[in-house]
Amino acid sequence: MFVTIDMMKLQNEFIAIEVAEHGAELLSLKRGDTEYIWQGDPLFWGRHAPILFPIVGQVWEGAYRVNGREYHLPQHGFARDRDFEVVEDADAIVMRLESDNRSREVYPYEFVLTARYTLHANVVRCCWTVRNSGAERMYYQIGAHPAFYYRDFDAADKMHGMLTVENLTGSAVKPIIRGVIEGGFRAERERSMKICNIMPLEGRTFDHDALLLEDGQTQVVGLRDKKAREYLRLTSDCQVFGIWSPTGKDAPFVCIEPWMGRCDRVGFDGDISERDFIQQLEPGEERDFVYTIEAI
Repeated sequence: MFVTIDMMKLQNEFIAIEVAEHGAELLSLKRGDTEYIWQGDPLFWGRHAPILFPIVGQVWEGAYRVNGREYHLPQHGFARDRDFEVVEDADAIVMRLESDNRSREVYPYEFVLTARYTLHANVVRCCWTVRNSGAERMYYQIGAHPAFYYRDFDAADKMHGMLTVENLTGSAVKPIIRGVIEGGFRAERERSMKICNIMPLEGRTFDHDALLLEDGQTQVVGLRDKKAREYLRLTSDCQVFGIWSPTGKDAPFVCIEPWMGRCDRVGFDGDISERDFIQQLEPGEERDFVYTIEAI
């Protein structure tokens, strides 16, 4: 195996990736001439695979509270819209974002967020390390939002592809899918449906926004084409998987989103420490969030 890096490109004999300094966002994953990552046509969705930090989803009414003080954050936080510093590494793409005066206005904690991308045969390993560089306990969420092309997409065809779910041992699981409803917030009244481990993805699958697989129900989510041939696997030991494609647009891609966190429930007005699936770090502590993409 050989690895070369040129600016923000990394490749081996199987696959090649490109990563932007803006947001440390994965822009491209190719195996041969085949592109796996959605190329960001704004007609549907102008991003590719953004980092979600320091929150996942939306906070209720755009506001959240830390020790009685109110702060405001946009959906999915600010990391995806900030320029990262490139860290030299011969065998990886590594970038770093640190807290500053701008971040403290909307998020009061001191942090260092490091994004590291490495290649292992036909697998991309995405490792994002959060370190608490402050003097108090830090609360945060982190997640990924990669978008992947459907194979042989045809808007006139109701069927776009198939989704599979497994655990880390390769056994099929039968999760409960819950819709994110009421403006992108988690409703108290669940709209649940049980599915088998192979789910057809159609033009109307996302009429009610994203689908959620909560509470660590699955660790491996795969994509298959309309003939059930697998072409991608995403693996993460995360708390929540979000599955999303733009509502009402019949888009040629689907997002498979591993999260350590989730949007607020409808009407939530508690402290940040009480948010669903909240993470915490003590001063000086750090933790990795990892997901891998296998290009088949």
